[in-house]
Amino acid sequence: MESKDLHGFASDRPITKVEDDLLGRSCFSSDLADAMASWQGNDSLVVALHGDWGSGKSSIKNMALSRLESITENKPDIIQFSPWEWAAQEKITASFFQEISKSIGRKDKSKSGKKLAATLKKYGRYLNTGETVVSGLSSALPTLFVLATCEVA
Repeated sequence: MESKDLHGFASDRPITKVEDDLLGRSCFSSDLADAMASWQGNDSLVVALHGDWGSGKSSIKNMALSRLESITENKPDIIQFSPWEWAAQEKITASFFQEISKSIGRKDKSKSGKKLAATLKKYGRYLNTGETVVSGLSSALPTLFVLATCEVA
């Protein structure tokens, strides 16, 4: 038995489909999706939504993605990356390249697509290894400094 909220309260979760839009943002999100889909440049297109916490950025993004998914002709490749999902700030860059690699590997099964995915995956591992070495070295520096000064004394 489903209980219905009598007072119209809603959770603070972003909406995922246009049908749930009660604030009239669906036209903007549809126009945003159409603008992104019409991108003809040779470089990647990166889009950012700026606004206060709770102002509806995620809802607009979700509705725009829904619209982009419905496009059948010249459908753009979309890679979503949410840096706030990574607790360790030093892992964000490596994780970004890992996500791009996975996305390309799923979408482009050609030889060049597989090669690009492997290269990006390797690059992500190098970044991750480099960050681990640097963070390990920086945490060991005080000990190394103490050892070096004891040897001199």
